[in-house]
Amino acid sequence: MTDGSEAGKEEFFKSVSSMFNQWEKFLGDGKYLTGHDITYVDFMFYANLDFYRLLHATILDEYPILNAFHTRIKNLPEMQEYLNFPKFRKWPIISPLAKFGGEGPEPKHA
Repeated sequence: MTDGSEAGKEEFFKSVSSMFNQWEKFLGDGKYLTGHDITYVDFMFYANLDFYRLLHATILDEYPILNAFHTRIKNLPEMQEYLNFPKFRKWPIISPLAKFGGEGPEPKHA
């Protein structure tokens, strides 16, 4: 993506669809990335999916397996404790120097 415009964002999100399709296939009917045992990589993957979701509210809607994974991790009791911690900040997600995601108002769907 070369700019932070809405058109640039849409172009970027269209370009990730093949990657999301690959992740859908990889997860398949597994509960976590390695099957049924959670690892730290699941949290890293969750964070990445959440970044996409914050930047585009409905991006996971087309990917039911990724959406279910995101929801599963988010709803873990320990994750809820972390997300509800008073010092937790969900916005901005990256440096203010970034083209998008680094400044401006927090998305309403955050």
